[in-house]
Amino acid sequence: AEGKNDEPEVKPEEIIPEKEVFVKEFEGSFIVSVDNHIKAYPQSGLDKADQVIELLAEGGITRFLAFYDSYHAEKIGPVRSARYYFVEIVKGYPSAFAHAGGNTDALNLVPYHKIMDLDEIYNSGAAFYRTKDRKPPHNLYTTTELMLKNANAKKYPIKSLEGLPIGEVSGGSKVDII
Repeated sequence: AEGKNDEPEVKPEEIIPEKEVFVKEFEGSFIVSVDNHIKAYPQSGLDKADQVIELLAEGGITRFLAFYDSYHAEKIGPVRSARYYFVEIVKGYPSAFAHAGGNTDALNLVPYHKIMDLDEIYNSGAAFYRTKDRKPPHNLYTTTELMLKNANAKKYPIKSLEGLPIGEVSGGSKVDII
């Protein structure tokens, strides 16, 4: 049927929604070692991460490697120390790695692999802060803004991540809350 202006009538099922255009909130990327001890619950900022990997640290306790590439996070943490196998993962990305110290093997691998290092203990204290609502070591945090400022001051050539999966990924199990 024709309307008043001789335009064809459009049925609701024929309307194609416009595609959303994604805009990154910052340039660069960061990987953060995040605490998963019961005293660290609830963690902050994991909902803003593009990807989260859970890894066994020791004693049955796990930690997360949280990848930040798209969205600003006002609070990330609690931040914990690095392990050598975290560094082996991080070396494959053009990202700065935020952590609080680490075991000797991890700390030796960081310069060997030329990791862009944001270590709260040894070289980047200004990129982190402690809260008073928890006891150490479960009270260390950072933000994407603090990491970006510190990485820029160090003239790190951080780049955005390419190829991270978008949408559903096969394997694993779906979670509603992190």
